[in-house]
Amino acid sequence: MGDSTSQPNDPSVQRRTERSKYIRDHHPDRGGDPEAFIIGLRKRFGARPPVGQPPVVFHQRPGGTRHLRLMATHLIHRTNRRPKQKPRVR
Repeated sequence: MGDSTSQPNDPSVQRRTERSKYIRDHHPDRGGDPEAFIIGLRKRFGARPPVGQPPVVFHQRPGGTRHLRLMATHLIHRTNRRPKQKPRVR
């Protein structure tokens, strides 16, 4: 799958494979340390940020209790409703 001209022994293919494996194993989105990830990429593969581009900054999302609060509010309002009465048939 891929380029039919590349051979498995080709150094560029091996380098790409090693780089992909490193990224899969150490990427911050998969639980890796952002600083260690960037340093490791630079040491192993010579990766540099693009010239003229701002550096990539990782932010941690705040702990998520908002969804719990919303669910509790929904349940409270749902249980405070009057029960539906059966329609009166004449």
